[in-house]
Formats: sequence, structure tokens, C-alpha cells
Amino acid sequence: MANWKTRFDIRDVWDQRNGECGPEEWTDKTVHELSKEIARRIKRKWPQHMIDGRDWDPRLTEIYDWFLSVTSLKEHRDMLARLIANENVSDDEICELSSNTPMKEFNDAMDLFYDWCDSNLVWVEK
Repeated sequence: MANWKTRFDIRDVWDQRNGECGPEEWTDKTVHELSKEIARRIKRKWPQHMIDGRDWDPRLTEIYDWFLSVTSLKEHRDMLARLIANENVSDDEICELSSNTPMKEFNDAMDLFYDWCDSNLVWVEK
């Protein structure tokens, strides 16, 4: 069992979103909000590892950027519509983008973050 160096606590935002009508589950439509919040917390917890920090960590910076790049469902659909309208885009490219939903992008970013946390002895509290 690892001896964790530190914790990264996201319990207050992980389970549910505070929607207009009370708590609601994270979905493709809203997960970009959770993603941006996790990015904000990463930067706040490890500012020294960001690109302008004294102990830059390129992996963590990439993960931070990945969280920031998770789009809203509307942005995702708009991008997909632009691709479909473009005659130079293949059906395979359209299928690939349509399967890369905001939730999938978020989950990919979380996988990378969990790997980074494991190698840096960080316990993610969720």
C-alpha cells in the first residue's frame, strides 16, 4: 500500500451538480463545468507544476489543458455540424468526433490524472 504524500479533494463537486432545480447528475451537457472546476483546483493545488512554475511538470500541465478543453455539448454539436458541412471531411472523421462526447473527453482526462496522481502519490478524494 502506498504512503500518499497529499490529497486532492473533489468530494464537494464530484457526485452532483447544483442545478437550477437542485442537485442533478453530471451529463454530457454539463460535465464541462466539472472539468473546468477540476482544472482550476489542479492549478491552485500545484501552481509550481504549471508551465510558468518553478518546478514545471509537462504531464500535469497537459492534463490541466485537457480538462480545460472539454467542451459543452452545444459546442461539441456545433463542431460536429461544421464537420458534416465540410465536404473534405471523411465519414470516419465524423464518426470519431461524434463518439468523442464531452463525457468521454472528461473520462479520458480523469484517467490521465489518476495515472499522474498514482505516480506522484496523490490520493484523489471523491
